[in-house]
Amino acid sequence: MKLYNSPDGGLWYRDDILTGIYPGKSLSSCKMIVAPNPANTELVITYPCTHNPTAVLTRYNSCGIRVSGETVMDLTPGGLRSKADVRRLSPGVYLIHIKTEDIVMPVKELLANMKRTGESSQTHYTIVRTNDEIGELAEGYNEMSLRIHNYISNISRMNEAYYRFVPRQFLDMLGKKDITDITLGDQVEQEMSVMFTDIRDFTSISESMTLRENFDFINSYLGLMEPIISRHHGFIDKYMGDSIMALFDGKVENAIEAAIEMAQTMKDFNQVRQEEGQPAIRMGIGIHTGNLMLGVVGGFGKMEGTVISDAVNLASRLEGLTKIYGSSIIISQETLIRADDPMTYSHRYLDSVKVKGKKEAVFIFELLDGEPEPARSRKTAKRRQFAQAVRLYSSRQFEGALRLFTELHHFDPDDPTLRLYIGRCAERLETGIADDWDGIEVIQTK
Repeated sequence: MKLYNSPDGGLWYRDDILTGIYPGKSLSSCKMIVAPNPANTELVITYPCTHNPTAVLTRYNSCGIRVSGETVMDLTPGGLRSKADVRRLSPGVYLIHIKTEDIVMPVKELLANMKRTGESSQTHYTIVRTNDEIGELAEGYNEMSLRIHNYISNISRMNEAYYRFVPRQFLDMLGKKDITDITLGDQVEQEMSVMFTDIRDFTSISESMTLRENFDFINSYLGLMEPIISRHHGFIDKYMGDSIMALFDGKVENAIEAAIEMAQTMKDFNQVRQEEGQPAIRMGIGIHTGNLMLGVVGGFGKMEGTVISDAVNLASRLEGLTKIYGSSIIISQETLIRADDPMTYSHRYLDSVKVKGKKEAVFIFELLDGEPEPARSRKTAKRRQFAQAVRLYSSRQFEGALRLFTELHHFDPDDPTLRLYIGRCAERLETGIADDWDGIEVIQTK
């Protein structure tokens, strides 16, 4: 073995016995000389042309190094950082000297991009600098990264689609990280506010529209209401035609303020409809707060998330009462008293009722913040007189109650609740009441 010194102080080895393999070519020598800094390590290759002692070595800067037309080392564009040092040792024997910085740097770059991809949600591709094994590795990594990126994108889109059917909040309440973790029978009990909404006289409205117009109308209406519920930390449990059932975790203010914004948005929605020559629509909202069981029901072939509780039934009944009392929003006493400051919201006591399916009476309140003007201002101005009239009625003083309700009706003839109480007073005075009448109104309709 003979030792050669390189012009830049490195060490060159020439060994006619050892054989190294470089893309499809046999080389007489392939030795690594490791310097203290691995980036300065040098790769020394000698190429014998014993079959052609007069071979001429030619260098192509962009293509590679060739000996009498036979490729020794490819140099793809942007590949090697420095030119190879090619020396003629003897007739027909050439030595090629390349610093391994040109080999190590693409590998380091590839490893850095792999690490960055693994540490973030973005894909970092590497530059293919050579057409050798390292270049093939870089191309393979880029192809793999693209496939992983596309796979993750597809999974993300699928998860987003799942969350449109099973809300993220539903999974959080069940303590599940993903929809695939849900099993039949999963359940949790907690206190929540339940909201029901419904469009007044939707059946008669839908009769004047085609099936497609009905479908478009429902989607436009629900498309306005759903973002409001989400903004106030609620989520929709289910759609039932033109009706919505929504759940609110945490403070009852979330449900109350969502209801107020929904009622105000309906005013803007009606303004657009009237400009288009369409009739205005009215919406009723009922809210009740209580304990409920949230979980997964069904069979192994078909499962769905649902809520089971008396609180759900009562919230639905309260929404139905908005039709009877002519109110936009009715909330239960259980919801109102759980607010940090109930007086933050303008409200008036409506009645004490027993709804269908309930044995106990429920105190109900009208949320005036959800009323359109000028109805809101008129009701707010006469809240004290209205409360006094309701007390007279509940204490069987029907003549005094009738007189006061009539005075209020002269002031606000568009208040449906006043007309309701005037009719009740007249009926009680005409037919009388049972001895055990306790002032609680029994509502048999839903």
